[in-house]
Amino acid sequence: MTKLPDLSPIKSRMFTHHHYDPNTRKMTLRYTNGAVWEHDDVPAEKNDAFLGNMSKGRYFNDRIKSNYVARKVAE
Repeated sequence: MTKLPDLSPIKSRMFTHHHYDPNTRKMTLRYTNGAVWEHDDVPAEKNDAFLGNMSKGRYFNDRIKSNYVARKVAE
């Protein structure tokens, strides 16, 4: 498994933690079920909009989930 970055807590019913690396444009999310997924090549403005959105789950499902390559990196 991949070494996880330091994840920061976020307020969401779908996610518990988040990390974004602007150099690699990689978004890492820990779901409420404990699974951690990395999403490749997410633009910084999408990450910022995700963090600023009242419904992070809806924004993620509508704008990120099916638009960026993802892989599960931890259970």
